[in-house]
Amino acid sequence: MIWMGSQRGLLTDWMTQQWVRATGRKLKLAEHRWLEGPVGGTRVIGSAFFEEHALRNGYELIQTGVRGLIPSFRALDNADSLHAVSEQVRQFYERTSEFELDAWSEWCGFFRPFGRALGVLFARRLQQLNVPLSALDSAKGMSSDVVQVQDPQTREILHTAWVRRLHATGNVLYAGAYSVVHVPGHPNPCVKWFFLYRMGTPSC
Repeated sequence: MIWMGSQRGLLTDWMTQQWVRATGRKLKLAEHRWLEGPVGGTRVIGSAFFEEHALRNGYELIQTGVRGLIPSFRALDNADSLHAVSEQVRQFYERTSEFELDAWSEWCGFFRPFGRALGVLFARRLQQLNVPLSALDSAKGMSSDVVQVQDPQTREILHTAWVRRLHATGNVLYAGAYSVVHVPGHPNPCVKWFFLYRMGTPSC
């Protein structure tokens, strides 16, 4: 693999970025601040990303007590949201650190070579999106680490990190950040999920 420097990373990563730029929609971040979030480096994401992210920006990590992907459904500023979802779903989002996560999945048939290529080119190297290639990869379960990232001055929870790692391989399955944001044109706040890659990819 060809290394193109700390700004561009490997050639495969740079080519992926060029494809995203060519086919994606261009926006100015200054005009769409709700899209802003933590961005991965060119070498690795991994389970230690949020510790490094907090150290670089002077944030604090909360790793004890009950921690949810969002502090409360009340943060969505919609009374209906408290009744529109089941109690179990609400408890999961507000008390995620108290749950254990398990899954059983595998790539099948025609798509397996694409999954293997994803692992070889990107996932294992960057330690992100290591989707199991076979059921055995997830047979031993996975860890589920929930960490809140807090501004030490305002005590505001900026986002909640959720890192899931496969016990069988030690590879990071997903590393993402969750927060509540106001989306222009939408009457109420919503939950933003930020998937960490070479460029952050938000989903709301």
